[in-house]
Amino acid sequence: MITEQTIELLESGEFDSIKLTENKEWLNIGEVSSITKEPSTAIRHWERIGLISPDRDSKNGYRRFNASHLRQILFIRSLKKTVYLLDVIRNLVKELENNNIEIVRKAAKDTLKYFDQISKDQIRGVHSFYNLCKKLELLN
Repeated sequence: MITEQTIELLESGEFDSIKLTENKEWLNIGEVSSITKEPSTAIRHWERIGLISPDRDSKNGYRRFNASHLRQILFIRSLKKTVYLLDVIRNLVKELENNNIEIVRKAAKDTLKYFDQISKDQIRGVHSFYNLCKKLELLN
């Protein structure tokens, strides 16, 4: 699960030391998309709504992403299917940008707990439904 992978990155400290490949200072959106496994359209959308703010190359106007942007994109990826409101995600990305890893780690763990609880509730619901079907003799 993506959230678990993000928590592992946060806990291992690797999140702090994400380096760009081939000693590059900047990556283009295609390279970032390939590394993060996020479509470039999603990355552009996150820029449009203010979740990330990559620099622009003064010569050609292309987006220029650094290691910090990679961290932000990986973190947003882990939160995008959660229950967080956009403003909360934006604030958490800023905390990550400011290296407030503990706050980010807590949010990721809280998300994981929330999904665990939802899964348990769904399993209980399926079990109750199964028992009802048995009682009504709807099963062979």
